[in-house]
Amino acid sequence: MRKFHSWWVLLIALVCFEELQAQGEIEALRYSSSNPGLSARSMGMSGAYSSLGADVNSFYTNPAGLAVYKRSNLEIALSNVNQSTSTNFNENVKKDLRSRLFIGNLAFVKTQKPRSSRFTNLSYGIATAKTNHFYQNFTVAGKNDASLMDQFAWQASGVRPEELYNTYPFNSGLGYEVYAIDPDDALGSTYTAQTGGTHEFRKRVQREGRQSEIAVALAAEYAERLYLGVSLGITDITFSEISDYSETYPSTDKVKSVTFSEDLSTAGTGYVARLGAIYRVHDKIRVSASYQTRTITSLQDYYTTTATSLVDTTIAQLDSEPGTSFNITSPELVAEYTLISPSQWTLGVSAIVGKMGLFSVDWTHSDYRQIKMGGSGENTYDYATENALFDTLFRRTNQLRAGLEVRIRSTYYARAGFSARQSPLSKEAKSLNKATPGWSAGIGYRDDHLFADLAVSSTRETGSYYLYDPALINAATIRNSILHILLSVGVRF
Repeated sequence: MRKFHSWWVLLIALVCFEELQAQGEIEALRYSSSNPGLSARSMGMSGAYSSLGADVNSFYTNPAGLAVYKRSNLEIALSNVNQSTSTNFNENVKKDLRSRLFIGNLAFVKTQKPRSSRFTNLSYGIATAKTNHFYQNFTVAGKNDASLMDQFAWQASGVRPEELYNTYPFNSGLGYEVYAIDPDDALGSTYTAQTGGTHEFRKRVQREGRQSEIAVALAAEYAERLYLGVSLGITDITFSEISDYSETYPSTDKVKSVTFSEDLSTAGTGYVARLGAIYRVHDKIRVSASYQTRTITSLQDYYTTTATSLVDTTIAQLDSEPGTSFNITSPELVAEYTLISPSQWTLGVSAIVGKMGLFSVDWTHSDYRQIKMGGSGENTYDYATENALFDTLFRRTNQLRAGLEVRIRSTYYARAGFSARQSPLSKEAKSLNKATPGWSAGIGYRDDHLFADLAVSSTRETGSYYLYDPALINAATIRNSILHILLSVGVRF
């Protein structure tokens, strides 16, 4: 158990790609992000909706917004995510496309008049939404002088050959078993990669999964000025990643090729709460504040690796047929642990411009150094090293969102928005530290009983990706472009 997560922590120090997009980013970062634009109306304004309310977005950002509903509401959204990923390693460019269609959200809100003379409106409801998605394919390919087997050889040094597989069964132990690394002496003081010279490599990564949340909320309007709300959420996580890394060597080498494959799947359940308030400073101006607690998630990983090699046994002096293929798979590692994601604050302000439209701005702050991991079940490892490392790798972040809605005719609307989000990775994590910009636009129709909204958002992330130790290989540049289309329809009654 300890060796598995120490290996992942090593990778997080070596492999850094903005906002959850890098192979080697541990679950701590991947599952600590969510999408604030959960309906087409709010997404068309880049999620800048915490002070406006009367939207599915309120369940997941500021539950006080539910008290803004004047009538009961039923809504459903259809979501389409299109992802284009481009990798560049020493001018060798590879492109991958991925598209996914799914139900984005489903929500019901009930409103009623309370008996209290001071509380003028009471709202409660339930919603389910996809708050994050992990569908992505990408490929990195090119030529390099050093090999992944060099890294395995460094790791193996100091371990006796007969003990190597049991000591490192997920990486260098496999390399030794398929004759890709060999000891320089019987004690295993040092090891040498049995690969040399410039070789071709290729890595293919395929990811699946999503993060969703069921939320229940209660909100009330007090004295026609103050809106208060609370929501409780249960998150559900499924994730899988299959990667295949291969190296092909010159024909004069005794090892002709090596393939190293990884198979990781994760499932988990978490709990989170939110508190919020909206205050009408003026009939046309609202300000808001909301707080999201730290999310406590129980996760379980299933992880295996496989190494395969093609060896010229005549050169290697092995008693096998020429051109023999060797293959070995690690044991399956089941890792149970708890992840505590950071809390966040959101402040908002909005202004209604007569009957022409409205403008809204949100600011969200979160400290990713709050991320903590701990063992659960039979896992007694304390993760003290990893938690201390998070203080160095992560940092405080801010996100700014701004949106505009304009009434075109009595029942038709046009929207636009902009967002900018800081990377949660610090300079020590070798992050590019560039803010991720996002743009959105949308249109909508609503009358007394029906409404329909369509929105499109676009974000682009750029980061560095190391296949293994940066001392052995240059970084690849990965550009990830996401086009999200969301259609929401609903009724009011």
